[in-house]
Amino acid sequence: MKPVNRVLERLEDVRKNSDGFTARCPVPSHADHQPSLSLNEGDDGRVLIKCFGGCATEDVVGALDLRMSDLFPRSSTDRRHGHKKTDEPTAVYYRCLGDSGCRRRATGRTRPLRWA
Repeated sequence: MKPVNRVLERLEDVRKNSDGFTARCPVPSHADHQPSLSLNEGDDGRVLIKCFGGCATEDVVGALDLRMSDLFPRSSTDRRHGHKKTDEPTAVYYRCLGDSGCRRRATGRTRPLRWA
């Protein structure tokens, strides 16, 4: 399920508009009678939330019984979700020492460095 759908299903008085969605703020101390919460989906899939009544995003998310991490899509390459390291270096840089020339060095590795 997309993060924006996870949030929308927990809100009341949700309305679609040209910029995304509006809804009533779920924070109990807000006592929202008109929709003052704006929601949208970012280009990367994250949920963008703004309460125009002044509630902090953390309070809105907590009132929905969600965590801040629930506002972000789960990546298939996330280390917490089974990312596997490879033996290939992720970066290469060159180290030059005066007249002796430059040496290539790999970083971000799972095996010891090898100088070229």
